[in-house]
Amino acid sequence: MKSLRCLLVLVSVFGFASTSNAAVITWEAFLNSAQENNPANTSPATGFGTVTFDDATNLLTLDLNWSGLSGVGLQAHIHCCNVPTANAGVVLDLWLTTDPPRPVNGTYSASYDLDLVNPFRAPFTAANGGTALGAFNALRTAMDAPGNAYYNIHTAAWPGGEIRGNLAPAQVPEPSMLLLLGLGAGALRWRRRAAR
Repeated sequence: MKSLRCLLVLVSVFGFASTSNAAVITWEAFLNSAQENNPANTSPATGFGTVTFDDATNLLTLDLNWSGLSGVGLQAHIHCCNVPTANAGVVLDLWLTTDPPRPVNGTYSASYDLDLVNPFRAPFTAANGGTALGAFNALRTAMDAPGNAYYNIHTAAWPGGEIRGNLAPAQVPEPSMLLLLGLGAGALRWRRRAAR
């Protein structure tokens, strides 16, 4: 019984702990042709992308995976800031037509220390305070309003974009919820052993 009381105290302490100080924030996008409207297309290609920001280090990380493009990826961008069904301007380039094209199936990853590097296009930065962090905060606001920013991969067959994915906050369990689930599983196991 004493162990059960200790367990309940731990659950109370950690269960109500605030998670508002989380330092790493993630947004995600599932890319497909159904989200394209410039123009719409029937490509079977798909993809998955994330944008991660560590607010303690100001590190911005982009990851994008795709498969089944109709041809090589000529360019890819993050677009912002408009409603989910509309097109928006390019705010951040992953790669351009002047870079080597990407394969039909591939991955892309890049990280930027926003204290040192500004990966955003100059007009977007200028319109949002003139700094990389100001530009990111504008993008963050759009990503927090699901669909107001999106990944887009362009190919020769679909120069307006073959697959697109609207960015939204990632659906991850809160740390305190994971702790509660772990403690609950441990309590069930302890109770079963005690019942034997």
